[in-house]
Amino acid sequence: MKDLSHISEEVFESIFRQYYPKVVYYSYNYVRDMEKARNIAQDVFYQLWRHKDEVNFNDTSPLPFLLIVAKRLSLNLLRKENCNTAFFAYQKKKYTLHQFDMDALTDSSATALYTQEVKKLYMEGLEKMPQQIRETFLLSRSKNMKYKEIADFLNISQKTVEYRISVALNVLRAVFGEYFPDREGKSGF
Repeated sequence: MKDLSHISEEVFESIFRQYYPKVVYYSYNYVRDMEKARNIAQDVFYQLWRHKDEVNFNDTSPLPFLLIVAKRLSLNLLRKENCNTAFFAYQKKKYTLHQFDMDALTDSSATALYTQEVKKLYMEGLEKMPQQIRETFLLSRSKNMKYKEIADFLNISQKTVEYRISVALNVLRAVFGEYFPDREGKSGF
C-alpha cells in the first residue's frame, strides 16, 4: 500500500477488518473500558478515511499510523476524564461546604442553642466579677453610659471606671476564651 488516496471503499474496508481488533485492543490497554476502546477505534478509522489524501504509507503497513492515532485519542480521553473528575470533585466539595454553611445559618435550633450558650457564659462571667466591677460594666454596656457619665454617677474618677471596665473585660475574656480565640490563641473579646 503506497498511497491511500487512490483506494476504494473495498480496500479501506479490508484494512478496517484486518486492523480494527488490534486498534481496539491497543486502545483498551489505555482506557480499560471496552466500549470506549471501540469508540476510539472507530474514531481512528474515521481519521484515516478523512485524511486519506494526506497519508502515504509507502511500503509499510498502516498499523503504526493507526496505533499512533489510537494512542493520541486514548490519552486525550483519559486527560479529559481526569480533568472532569477533578473538576466535579472540586465542585461537589465546594457545594457541600457552601450548603453546610447555609444550613448552619438557617438552622434556628442551632442558632438558639448557640445563643443560649453565649448568654449562659455571659451570666457566668458577670457572676465572677466583684460587685463594683459588675455594676460599672453594666452601666457602660447595658445603659450605654460614657465613662465620664459613669464616673459622675458613681462619684469615682474616670480612671477608676476605665480600670473596672478593663477588669470586667478580662473576666469575660477568660470565660469566652475558648469560644472566640484570636490569632495568638487568646480570646478575641
